[in-house]
Amino acid sequence: MNRSGSRAVLLVGTALVLSACHPKEAASPAPRPVVALPAHADGAPAVATLPGEV
Repeated sequence: MNRSGSRAVLLVGTALVLSACHPKEAASPAPRPVVALPAHADGAPAVATLPGEV
């Protein structure tokens, strides 16, 4: 086997070992509905709201 072939095998082996040792990432939670309210300095209630998702 030539040098570049040996290097490729080494890289693939290293990637397999590292991927096996890496902890699995938790699934992201489902999106929840939220309401965005503009901030007012005078404390007056907001007239309009915008729907959104988190």
